Amino acid sequence: MKIEIQRNETSQPIVYTDVINAYTKGRMYCVLFVHNGKRVTHKYPLETLFRVIEDYPESKRDSTTKQLLFQKKEKEEFGKDSYPAGPAN
Repeated sequence: MKIEIQRNETSQPIVYTDVINAYTKGRMYCVLFVHNGKRVTHKYPLETLFRVIEDYPESKRDSTTKQLLFQKKEKEEFGKDSYPAGPAN
């Protein structure tokens, strides 16, 4: 997973790759990642963050996101509100 953190006082984002998890704990935004083979956590006060971009791989997305992607694909294949007809009775 990749995370970009844009802080209020910086012009370039801080980019993390090999992120294991990102979460908030109290008033802190925490990034757990691998650095030189060790697990490391960096913590940032929430009020100092301008923007955070979290790029989750498909395997970590929840079922709601998967359902929305499925619905989008259906609409692209079958048209805006038209779906293929069911079997003839």
